[in-house]
Amino acid sequence: MPQLPDVPTAAETIPGFEYIAWNGYAVTGGVPTEVKVRLSQSLKAIAHDPEIIKIFASLGIEPVGTTPEEAAESVRKDMPLFSKIVDMAGVRRE
Repeated sequence: MPQLPDVPTAAETIPGFEYIAWNGYAVTGGVPTEVKVRLSQSLKAIAHDPEIIKIFASLGIEPVGTTPEEAAESVRKDMPLFSKIVDMAGVRRE
């Protein structure tokens, strides 16, 4: 992070560690494809707005803006890690 140039990354502290935090928006099932596409395009445009980038940068966040397919791939990729954490914490799944 440019805001913390002298703070080591997690990978520098824990060899082999790799994780990229992300946030996203979701809609309920049954939302028409054209609505999802329009929402995705609007959110991606917002993520690339210079003023939004500046605001997020002040918080240490880098907005990216992805497609629904890219977001779904991030969820699929992270599920094994999250499942392991839930199991280690002894959280009962419902």
